[in-house]
Amino acid sequence: ERPILLSAPNMITLKDEADVDKYLARNGYLYSDKKGYDKMKARYMKKIESDGKATALKGFQTCYVYDISQTKPNSNLDHDNYEEIVHPDRPLGGMSGMRAAVKALEKTAPRFGVQAPGFCMQDGSDFYLAVKQCAESVLAGSPDMLPGITSPYPKKGAAHDMEVIIGASCACQSAGLDCLDSASKGLAQAIGRVPKEDIRLRGLSGIFAECFERGSAFASEFEKTFMKAYRQKDKENGYDEISI
Repeated sequence: ERPILLSAPNMITLKDEADVDKYLARNGYLYSDKKGYDKMKARYMKKIESDGKATALKGFQTCYVYDISQTKPNSNLDHDNYEEIVHPDRPLGGMSGMRAAVKALEKTAPRFGVQAPGFCMQDGSDFYLAVKQCAESVLAGSPDMLPGITSPYPKKGAAHDMEVIIGASCACQSAGLDCLDSASKGLAQAIGRVPKEDIRLRGLSGIFAECFERGSAFASEFEKTFMKAYRQKDKENGYDEISI
């Protein structure tokens, strides 16, 4: 029986406020502003005060398992990569293909209006956010480039947010990254912001159906471009043999 190569979370222990500040300073992707920083710090400090220490994700280390069930997360960890290894046969299936996937994403992004001289990816959530940038750019600026959409005009507000989230999550799914938890939370928030007048006139199901059509059109176009770039890795750089 062949083992499955994947990247497992490499955790570190935070013992005091200095450790927390140092960790957050080195991992800016965990928050977007000072409010987010304070929230993350408060969470770790609360854990330290109650348990004497807190665990945090430092990175990933390669390892082997013989059954996918061995990858299920431990409930006491602050972070796990279970969602990022549930498709071991796809580009991001075991995270061993992350570097090649990032290279492919850098080639794919300009096609959707995003200049990507060097994405910084520490885990699957960063990949999802980068794909969201691509979806945001094309659906807000030139949705008419996407085959299969009924209306070529950009949307605004909650409907735009919905189509972006749907498009990015479907595109990531095709690459082997399961981001449904993050996507479902964002989608629920966007649905909650749909104006009542729009719901009365068109119905929530009608609004969602159109957003799904447009998001799926993006995902389909993104997948074709991304996978074409990804499959070139063997000829160009042999990234299959590189793990991070």
